[in-house]
Amino acid sequence: MGIVSIILGVLIAILGFLCLFTPILTFMSIGYFIIILFFVYGVWAIINAIVTKRVGPNLIFGILSLIAGIVGLVYPSDFTLTTDLVLLYIAGAWFIIMGIFSIVMAFIQKKATGKFGWFGLILGILSIIVGVFTFFQPQFMAVTLGILISIYFIEAGINMVVLGTMVNSIEK
Repeated sequence: MGIVSIILGVLIAILGFLCLFTPILTFMSIGYFIIILFFVYGVWAIINAIVTKRVGPNLIFGILSLIAGIVGLVYPSDFTLTTDLVLLYIAGAWFIIMGIFSIVMAFIQKKATGKFGWFGLILGILSIIVGVFTFFQPQFMAVTLGILISIYFIEAGINMVVLGTMVNSIEK
C-alpha cells in the first residue's frame, strides 16, 4: 500500500510541475473535470433518491446534473469552454464577495475590540481589486487558477509520498 501511494504521489507531483508550466492549458482542462463531476454526482443523486425513497431537491439536482454531464460529454468543446468562462466569473464574484466580507469584519473587529483590523481591511480591498480585475481581464484569473491547480497537484503528490513513506515505516 505504501509503495503505491509513493508512486502515485510522485506521478501527481510531476503532473503538477507540468501543469505549472502550462497554466492556461491547465485551466482549460477544468471544464472536463466539472463535466465528469456533474455526470457522477447526477448518477449518485438519482440512485440515492431511489434507494432512500426520497423524492425532492436532491433528485431534481441529480437529474439536472446528469443532463448537464451528458450534454458536456456529447458536446465537450462547447460545454467545457462555457464551463471554464463561467468558472472565471464565479471566481471573480467570489473574490469581490470575500473582499466585502473582510472589510465588514475589519469594522466589526474595531467595534468589538477597539482595535481596527487593518490586515483584514487591506486583504479585503485587494480581494475586491482582484475580483473586479477578473471581470475586465479574465485571462489573468485563468492563469492564476491554472497555477493554483498546479500547486495543489504538487502539494497533494508530496503528501501522498509522505503518507506512503509513513505507511512503509509503520509496516516495518
